[in-house]
Amino acid sequence: MAVSGQQSAVGGRRSAVGGQRSAVNSQQSAGGGMQYLKNLLNWRKNSEVIHKGKLKQFVPQDGIYVYFRYDEKDAIMVVINKNKEAKILDLIRFQEVLKDYKEAKDVVSGTKFIFANDLTVPAETVMVLELD
Repeated sequence: MAVSGQQSAVGGRRSAVGGQRSAVNSQQSAGGGMQYLKNLLNWRKNSEVIHKGKLKQFVPQDGIYVYFRYDEKDAIMVVINKNKEAKILDLIRFQEVLKDYKEAKDVVSGTKFIFANDLTVPAETVMVLELD
């Protein structure tokens, strides 16, 4: 079930998933936290879609919140897993947005993902993926 709107849970103090503080993995919060934040903010500064794109949110399910920002030429997928364990995210649920995309790249680490039927989301992680 998709929900459209104008706010995202990432910028707020509380997560849209269960009302708890947003989950952040050890890479994001430990020694690499400042570098992670620097990389994310540098990407954000140059990303028009994150500022002006349309928002499509999906109802949180099993402790995972997913939303997309998109325009006519670019799209990003944000996945927030607040669980204490990794989860496998079934991508079929998001086909209305993902149908035109075959892969994605993590905007911070540069890791590439090829979309099949699912995506493994590490525990207590926020993934920001540019769709390609």
